[in-house]
Amino acid sequence: QDPQEKELSQVLSQALTPAVRLDLLPKSAIDIYITVLESDGWGSCLAAAITAASVALAHAGIEMLDLVAGCSAAYIPTELPRSISSSASPSPGNSTIHIFLDADLEEEKYEQGAIVLAYMPSLNEVTHVLQSGKAEGSTISRSVEHCVEACNKIYAVMHHALLESI
Repeated sequence: QDPQEKELSQVLSQALTPAVRLDLLPKSAIDIYITVLESDGWGSCLAAAITAASVALAHAGIEMLDLVAGCSAAYIPTELPRSISSSASPSPGNSTIHIFLDADLEEEKYEQGAIVLAYMPSLNEVTHVLQSGKAEGSTISRSVEHCVEACNKIYAVMHHALLESI
C-alpha cells in the first residue's frame, strides 16, 4: 500500500469501527477490501466506500449498532474563473462560499476545503469527520448539517437495499 491508501484505509476503519459490535467478535479480524473502478473526486469516493462497506458488513451478517452512511462536501467560492482550466484554483479571500455535496474532480479543483462525514442515522452519531483545507466555523457547521441530512437520505436507500436482499 502506498501512503495515501494506508491513510484512506485508516479513515475507513475509524469510520466503521464504532458501528461494529466488536464485543461479540473476540479474537476475530474483519477484512474489508475496496476496489475503486472509477473515481470522480476523492471525497465522494471515500464517502461511497464507507457506505458500501457498511452495507457489505450488514449483508454479511456482522452484528452492528447501526449502518454507517458517508457523505462529502466541498467549500467552493462563489466567483469561479470564467475559463476553466486544469491549472485554475480558487482565488483566496472570497467571502461567500458554496457547499457542494459529492463534488466531482472539476469542482474539487476550486475547493478551498472539504469534509467527509461518516454518520449513524438511527443513533444520531457521527463516527468520523475528515476535514481538509481552511474554512470558517460557520461553513464547517453548515457542511456538517448538510452532510447529516444527506446521510439520512442515503440511510433510507441502504436500509431498503438490505431489505430487498433478504
